[in-house]
Amino acid sequence: MKMRLITLALILGTVLLCACSDDDVVAPPDDGPVLTPGIPGEEYLMNAFRTAYENMDSDALTSLMHPDFVTILQPATTLEFPTVGPELDFEEELQIAERMLSGQAVTNANGEPIVGVTSIDFNIFEQQQTWSDTGPTDPIPNALTATYDVLFVFERAGGATLPVEGQIKFFLSETDTVINGVNQRILTMIGQQDLTNSGKKGIEKASWGSIKALYW
Repeated sequence: MKMRLITLALILGTVLLCACSDDDVVAPPDDGPVLTPGIPGEEYLMNAFRTAYENMDSDALTSLMHPDFVTILQPATTLEFPTVGPELDFEEELQIAERMLSGQAVTNANGEPIVGVTSIDFNIFEQQQTWSDTGPTDPIPNALTATYDVLFVFERAGGATLPVEGQIKFFLSETDTVINGVNQRILTMIGQQDLTNSGKKGIEKASWGSIKALYW
């Protein structure tokens, strides 16, 4: 009798396992990231931007950028790095990301040796207003824009720390496309405007643009 009960239990267990078909398992698609339900695309992209820097992943970072991406530098940065110019385009950003996030020492645009970055922390990365369409005074037309308060800390080889503090104005490009037969809203980062503070006397601090120019 005991043997019969054990056999019956095994049969029932097998039936229950078989009842769970492959249709019950939800697998992520193979052709792109899964957007978390309920999180706006803007928040998803900006979180991915932060994660790419903190993980020092240049491929992940540049995958978020529009081909027409541009960083608008401050005049002080252009004065310090005249070879770089007033803006950084997509190809320049690719190069900067590879050099900055490699962890290796490089030579900058002025021919000076620059120690490698060992870690990056976004201590402050706070959105200051809702995303809105760019206006006539914005440097990038036909985009969404929002300003973030930031405090980025770059740790460099040898224990040197370089903070970036102030604001950055971000610009996103919005397009609609069809993925797997479903209409999708796609956002990419098309620009940044550096509004961070430069270093004060006696304090080593860099603007966002000058950090990029160091690894140009």
